Amino acid sequence: MTMMIEKVARAICAQQEIDPDELTRERPEYEPYPQWWGFTPTARAAIEAMREPTEEMQTAALAKIGYEVDWVAGLMGSSYSAGVQVFADAYTAMIDGALSEDKPE
Repeated sequence: MTMMIEKVARAICAQQEIDPDELTRERPEYEPYPQWWGFTPTARAAIEAMREPTEEMQTAALAKIGYEVDWVAGLMGSSYSAGVQVFADAYTAMIDGALSEDKPE
């Protein structure tokens, strides 16, 4: 599990006024675990839902870094829309990284 999944799971706990570090267990014979662990499937689903940037997200990004899109497109010898795609692909790669099972070293 990645640090982002844990971060989102903890935020969901806090939003529901649950102490993320409080220990719980599903059954008496199970080892106790922190509350936030139970929210990891919800956290993963929330992050997965953000995998593809929406038009609003792309518009906001372009307003912030639009000149860089031209620069990237120029480096690629390509069009403005290709530059936009580079940034969209980078965003998707970041979300994929947040969902990966391996923690960064």
